[in-house]
Amino acid sequence: MSSSTSSNIQLSIAFLGAGDLIDRTVRFYRKNFWTFVWIAAPPIVIGTIISVGWTILGRKLFSVSLSNDPVEMVFYYIFSGFGNLIIWLTETVAILTVMGGASRNFVRHLLFGEPVTFRETYKNVRQRLGGLIFASITLSILIGFFVAIILNFGLFFPLFIKLKNIKDQNL
Repeated sequence: MSSSTSSNIQLSIAFLGAGDLIDRTVRFYRKNFWTFVWIAAPPIVIGTIISVGWTILGRKLFSVSLSNDPVEMVFYYIFSGFGNLIIWLTETVAILTVMGGASRNFVRHLLFGEPVTFRETYKNVRQRLGGLIFASITLSILIGFFVAIILNFGLFFPLFIKLKNIKDQNL
């Protein structure tokens, strides 16, 4: 490419420095703060209400507050723990699904100047619900898998090193 043609190229997007990007981001979030809160609130509020209801159900089912029977306490903790884990995972998938709809809305705002609205975000979620849920579940499984690997490596690797050192000292 010759220097004469490269100097005639006009970019439609002006280069921005880090300060300009931060300034635009802060202004954008300040302008749309309550919209973002309303977009994010439904899955979080619904998940919290279900989680509290599950805990209350467990307390009534196993009569935790009435007796100190250790067997009932164990079953209550298992019931409550697994139930809240499932609720939390479902809530995570719901939040990621809503974030997927919001990201499409945000890209349309950047490209075409469309406003970021609650209605448009949830319309995007409804239109692409299957794909968003599939992507959210896949992402949750992958993140959970890697967290489990890192956690197991972090917990068991030092234990194996310690056992190896003890074995070497006994020889």
